[in-house]
Amino acid sequence: MTQRDRLKKLAKDHRTRLAAASLEMLVSNMFSVLDRVEESDSGNEFHPVTFSSCRLLDGAEFERILHEMKSRI
Repeated sequence: MTQRDRLKKLAKDHRTRLAAASLEMLVSNMFSVLDRVEESDSGNEFHPVTFSSCRLLDGAEFERILHEMKSRI
């Protein structure tokens, strides 16, 4: 492997790590928004941002995916 090839590989690896770090930051920010809790005028706490599905099994699968994603960040 030539010096030029090594430098190209190093640059590609660096871009890959930057992209992964950027994605991790975006996912972390997404969960910050999803985890927000507000209080209604009547004093009840609620999450103002939610995802929903009219398909029960899809909603359950999506919830499982979100939990898995959150456990990895």
